[in-house]
Amino acid sequence: MHICCFVMAILLESKSIVFQILTLYLLVDNSSGKIFPAVFTFGDSLVDVGNNYYIETIAKPTLPNGIDFGTEQELGFGSFSPPYLSPMAAGDIILMGVNYASAASGILSDTGNIYGGHIGLEAQITNFGNTKQDIMNRIDTAAAESLLRESLYIIAIGANDVMTGLVTTLTNSSREAYFDKLISTFRSQLIRLYFLGARKIVVMNCACIGNIPVRRAIFPNDFIVPLNQVVQYYNSRLKKLLTELTTSLTGSMYVYSDVYASLQNILQNGKTYGKYNCFENVDSACCHGIGPFDGIFSCKTGFQVCKNRSKYMFWDQFHPTDAAYLIMAKHFMDGGLNYISPMNIRQLMNFPVN
Repeated sequence: MHICCFVMAILLESKSIVFQILTLYLLVDNSSGKIFPAVFTFGDSLVDVGNNYYIETIAKPTLPNGIDFGTEQELGFGSFSPPYLSPMAAGDIILMGVNYASAASGILSDTGNIYGGHIGLEAQITNFGNTKQDIMNRIDTAAAESLLRESLYIIAIGANDVMTGLVTTLTNSSREAYFDKLISTFRSQLIRLYFLGARKIVVMNCACIGNIPVRRAIFPNDFIVPLNQVVQYYNSRLKKLLTELTTSLTGSMYVYSDVYASLQNILQNGKTYGKYNCFENVDSACCHGIGPFDGIFSCKTGFQVCKNRSKYMFWDQFHPTDAAYLIMAKHFMDGGLNYISPMNIRQLMNFPVN
């Protein structure tokens, strides 16, 4: 099978936590018989499964990104939402969900401009509106509305915006104004998604940017805490926003997925997880770049990869490994309020909507 199919379908070993969540669900017994009829995914490189192959951008993953997808398919995990821009996203397959994510994108439309083309969240929601119309053209209106209400919506975006804010806002006052704009824009987008039919919406917060290899390569250790404090400021405002929307929008459930807490747990306890989830390295990138922590330059063709990818927490300068994502998926699928609130994804399946 051609490697491009592997990478376009899903960018494992650096990109997609969604696949791990869905795979985990497929592997466990669901005694209630309740499932999500479809999964619609929005976001940045954490969940981009190939849309950026269809636009002019330098944010395109190349080998060795995606090297483990063939193994995953051989194990039988071949069910995934196709990228919106792919020819695969047509016909009845869209009734099971579509992925709209675009690497380098953000909540703000101009986030990611330095990489060239990208599809910001506003445009991603517009694309979902097009999918909704296509669904309504395939099945009757009542069935389409029911499918959209009961489906799972995963949004993993904001990290690129936060990193932009860290660079471009130099004073506390300008930083606060930047995050005011960011949260206000996100609020409008999440409300727009609600009025397009979404009810069960999982929103991931921003990870601990101060700990990722690229930041550790550029900044001294003294900067880890202040960088993460800015992230925590954004995350606290995001959590408040999601609580507000759940209260004000009838029948909705906006779930706060705490990527920050999950990654911090791995950072602090990763070396003691056990035989199959023991991380020997929680600092450096598995895909060896240059500089401290192999944190300079994104993973690309010609780069060497660590021998045992499951022993590394970070795949490249920005993203965790598949092994780390699997632990995070467990936290979000069945975890407690310290990782996902006010309910986990399994509980969200049975949440009543109208």
